[in-house]
Amino acid sequence: MNKKNEEMNQRGLMVLVVDEPIITEFLSKALIFSGHTPIIFSDPQIARHEFQINPKAFDAVIVDSRIFFPEMIHELVVHWQPPILVWSQSSSVNDALLKNDCVTILKKTINSHFSDILTWLNKIETSTTVKEDGQLFSLMYISKKTEHFLVEDLIQILNVSRKKNKQLGITGVLIYNKGYFLQIIEGDVDAVTSLFYGHILKDKRHENVSVFSQGFIENRDFINWDMGFYGTSINTDYDLLGNTNLNLHPAGNIIQKRLNEVRAMIDEFF
Repeated sequence: MNKKNEEMNQRGLMVLVVDEPIITEFLSKALIFSGHTPIIFSDPQIARHEFQINPKAFDAVIVDSRIFFPEMIHELVVHWQPPILVWSQSSSVNDALLKNDCVTILKKTINSHFSDILTWLNKIETSTTVKEDGQLFSLMYISKKTEHFLVEDLIQILNVSRKKNKQLGITGVLIYNKGYFLQIIEGDVDAVTSLFYGHILKDKRHENVSVFSQGFIENRDFINWDMGFYGTSINTDYDLLGNTNLNLHPAGNIIQKRLNEVRAMIDEFF
């Protein structure tokens, strides 16, 4: 498998997370900012019930063995075998019930080793098929956040975008850097233009919106991403442990390519 095809197999994942609130609050932001969609639970029984109802809704599972007990993990392994990351600083995680190829044990403090979680998620092979009914169109714009824009606004944008884009067959990426946004959206020409001019352009959370490029394309760059995200900032809420390292981002190569294209446009303009 060549590098391009290998990267195309990686996508934003639906991740079931079961842990105490202080950890899930961190993991929720970190996973969202890394391009993934977390489904968070602090109650293991509710989480177990949700998984039983629709196991295909989840691509991966991250649990604390002190909350989601080995017996529960073993049940997932026996019936569904999803990729499971079990973290705990307790030696009890060596329980024989957890010895399975689909289970990975992380004996580290989770919030100080988030890069290990990203590496683990990036190894999960999945594929997405997007049905193309019309001409593919790509639009790239830049904008500036408004004065009162908060980290919660960014989280909401990503969550809402991923749901809306999935319905519309739109893929893309949002890049944030020190108060500025660069977003690329791609899909059916009518869907993309309607989303941009009907919603994005009217969003009061950003201003000075300028279209950098738009036009028809032969193939999608972000076929596996309803809305990928890459962000850097002096604000630690945005940085979140390693997300500024494109080498750790599942779509890092493609994002770097598009950033280089933007720099080339700017250099040529000035």
